[in-house]
Amino acid sequence: MIIRNIQLALRRIFRQPVFSLINGIGLTLGLVAFFFILQYVVFQRSFNSMYPTAATSYRLLDGPLDGEINPYTMAGLTPLLKEEIPGVDFATRYMRGIGAGTILLEDPATQSQTSYREDEVVFVDHDFLTLFPRGSLAGTPDLSQPNTMVLTESTAMQYFKTTDIVGQSVNLINQFGEHPFQITGVVEDFPINSDIQAKVLASMITFETASYIGDNTWMDVNTLQSSFVFTYLGLNNPEVVGQVEAFSKQ
Repeated sequence: MIIRNIQLALRRIFRQPVFSLINGIGLTLGLVAFFFILQYVVFQRSFNSMYPTAATSYRLLDGPLDGEINPYTMAGLTPLLKEEIPGVDFATRYMRGIGAGTILLEDPATQSQTSYREDEVVFVDHDFLTLFPRGSLAGTPDLSQPNTMVLTESTAMQYFKTTDIVGQSVNLINQFGEHPFQITGVVEDFPINSDIQAKVLASMITFETASYIGDNTWMDVNTLQSSFVFTYLGLNNPEVVGQVEAFSKQ
C-alpha cells in the first residue's frame, strides 16, 4: 500500500512538475519559517533561566509622572530597600556605561605593560553573584571591599592566559583616574541568553571612597540619580512587592 502511494505521488509530480515545484517550495519555506520562529521563541523564553534564583528575582523600574517606564533607578535606593523592608532578601545594583576604560597589566619580571580597552566593566554590589551566580573557577569571588574585581573566564584567559590569578592586581584607567584593583576570583562567562553581560565585575563600594571619585562629587552612589544603574531584588515572598513599590515611591 505504501509503495503504491509513493508511485502515485511520483507519477503526479512528473505529470505536473510546475504545480509540484510550487507546492514543494511553499512547504519548504513554511517549514523553515516555522523552525526559525520556534528557535526564536525558545531562545527568548530561556532568558535568565540558568539562574536558580530566577523565580524569586525582580527588577525595579521607575514610573515617572508622564507614564513612561524608566529602567534606571536612584543608586542610593537599593541599600535602603534591604535595610527598611525585612522581606527583601537581596538588593543589588548593576551599573554599566560608566567606569569602563582601559585595563593595564604590569609585568614586574620584564618591566613591561600591556593594555586592553575594556567596555564591559560593570560595578556591582557584593551580593550580586548570589542573585546571579556563576560557577567559580578560581578563588572565592568577593566584592565586599573597595578596589576589588572578579573576571570572567574568557577575560582572564585573554589577559593572563590562565585563570590562576587570584591576588593579582590590574590598573583600571577611566574618567576617575588610574587605580589598582585586586582580583578576588574568576567565574564562568555569562551566557548569551542572560540579561547580565559583563567581562569584569568591580565592587560598587569603590565609589564610596573619596580616593577613587576624587573631585567627581557628582558620583556619590548615595545620592546619584543616574541613567546607568539597574536594581535587582531577591524576594521569596511575592507579597513584599507591594511594600517595595510603596517605599520606592515614597
